[in-house]
Amino acid sequence: MDGYCLRGQMEEARKIFNSMVNGGLLPDIISYSTLIGGYYKKRRIDEAMHPFKEVSRKGLNQDTVTYNNMLHGLLENGKFTLAEELFNEMLAEGQSPNVVTNNILLDSMCKNRQIAEAFSFFHLMQNSDLCINVGCYNLLILLAMMGSLKLQKNLSMNFSPMDCSPMSAHIMQ
Repeated sequence: MDGYCLRGQMEEARKIFNSMVNGGLLPDIISYSTLIGGYYKKRRIDEAMHPFKEVSRKGLNQDTVTYNNMLHGLLENGKFTLAEELFNEMLAEGQSPNVVTNNILLDSMCKNRQIAEAFSFFHLMQNSDLCINVGCYNLLILLAMMGSLKLQKNLSMNFSPMDCSPMSAHIMQ
């Protein structure tokens, strides 16, 4: 199934998924996340929402990876309001954002020149337990370059990333 998703052959991936279910196998959160990721990479966000919602109906718990896949897909496709609602749902469900989540959100804010929102979110990250890594700082430095070089200098001098899992900084989930 993952191979078909990586190649963008979503009809074939869905056939595999359905044959698993029809054969009596219960898909796990990884199977759902794979399918969701495949749909969003093909910009088929509405179709990605179906397996995303199905996870809860099947009694499985969404994990941070699944939320990250959906957030990334929504933001990359300009569905900002839905992404904000989903992020709030993620928090309400007790899923903690990780460094990948933070980078997805900051990257979207940078791409959309939402300078005030990005810095506000960054300060929230600094004042809470949200993980900050080099990628977060790089995104904000890039944003500062679009706006104020004074902000860029300030960010560069205040670099003190929190201890994050090394793998979480490299994997786009």
